[in-house]
Amino acid sequence: MRIPSTQRSVPGDWSKGFVEHLRTVHFALLSISVALILLLLSKPYDARTAVSELNQIVSLKKFLLGPTEGWGWQTVETVPIASGEAIFYAPSFGATVGKSSTKGGIPFEGKTLTFRVSQPNVYTCERRSISDEYRQLDSSAFPNNVKEFSTWWNKIAQSGLTLAEIRTIGEGMVWDLDKHSAPLHIVSSLSGSGMAIELSMRGFCPNENSKSSDPGLTSLVGTDGNYQFDFSVEKVSRVVLTADFLQQRFPRLRNVSFEACLPNLAKAGRGREEHDFDTLATVLNQEATRGSEEFEVFGIKLPSEQVTGWGLVILIGVQLYLVMYLKQLSNKLTPDDPGWHMPWMAMDQSLLARALLFLTVVVLPSSAGLLVSIRATRQIVPNGLKWKIIETFRSISVPDRIELALMILGFVVCVTLSIVCWKYRPKLNDPKAPAELFE
Repeated sequence: MRIPSTQRSVPGDWSKGFVEHLRTVHFALLSISVALILLLLSKPYDARTAVSELNQIVSLKKFLLGPTEGWGWQTVETVPIASGEAIFYAPSFGATVGKSSTKGGIPFEGKTLTFRVSQPNVYTCERRSISDEYRQLDSSAFPNNVKEFSTWWNKIAQSGLTLAEIRTIGEGMVWDLDKHSAPLHIVSSLSGSGMAIELSMRGFCPNENSKSSDPGLTSLVGTDGNYQFDFSVEKVSRVVLTADFLQQRFPRLRNVSFEACLPNLAKAGRGREEHDFDTLATVLNQEATRGSEEFEVFGIKLPSEQVTGWGLVILIGVQLYLVMYLKQLSNKLTPDDPGWHMPWMAMDQSLLARALLFLTVVVLPSSAGLLVSIRATRQIVPNGLKWKIIETFRSISVPDRIELALMILGFVVCVTLSIVCWKYRPKLNDPKAPAELFE
């Protein structure tokens, strides 16, 4: 009777299936890393960060239109247009019309008129040509869209924002259409006839290094429709607000160009440069809270807002699985195993294959982990993570502290696993008897 022979498994046959399985896991790691990188770079800006940057501009506007104490004002004298008494700045004051120097001149000589200076008493000195021009610093003078703010901020980053306040008002003159004139003598009483005449500042800002021979010419000018009234401004206070000064109150407003200072807002404003800030804020808030986009990996759909959390967890999980079996493979392979002939870059000992393996096992997963951590950090800490990490942790809530700590820890684990994967990559060792994988 013939006894059928039994086939014995050839030593090393196990390596083919093992290597094929690791090749699949490696491909999954590569796919997840590339998908995360592309997803996180697909949006040129982070909507939540852009909203935070826009809020910095709104806060800056409130600051500039608010109290001006503590800005470091310096008093500068200007050229008076008439001699006589002067008063410290007052929002309203009275002035008596003196005797006209020409026959048949001003009909209301001897009367006291009331004048009111337009508010607020803060003016910008915008250099347009050889001379500067005063412009009242109110809501209309502040940029109201990305295009205007970009130009405005770039000027501040280069030379600062020069502001002026009226300090002393001197004597004045009144003129009619026929060039008849009469002096205006300021009185302390605010009572006068008729409605108050509105005055606004005109003239040239004093230069930074102004001397007595070139201090600038400034006056308060108004009209009632028939007559023009001019009062000299004998002293102004001036201050130059630099980007460094503003950064002390608004950390994100660094002394760099607008694109570098507020990068997310600059990118979010592309194509919307002339949208006013209120409209832009509405659009960005909708983008920040939309949460309808989905990201699919091997049939698993993840909302884009959860990528920063689950993306890092999935990435670390695949890395950990790959490390575990790479370590096992490294202790089993012998130079004669058939697994070395499997079409996988990790089994190729050439320089090109090693470079590609290092790219796909170390560089890409670490880069994906870094991008995920950066995106999560920006969501948790809108003002950015400072070098003084302890101060940053103290400035946020306890749940945010835990989330931020987990993100930082996750990135460290991701990089560590990438290095360990490279350490346990398949290598050719000295021949030795293969151990049985399963006994």
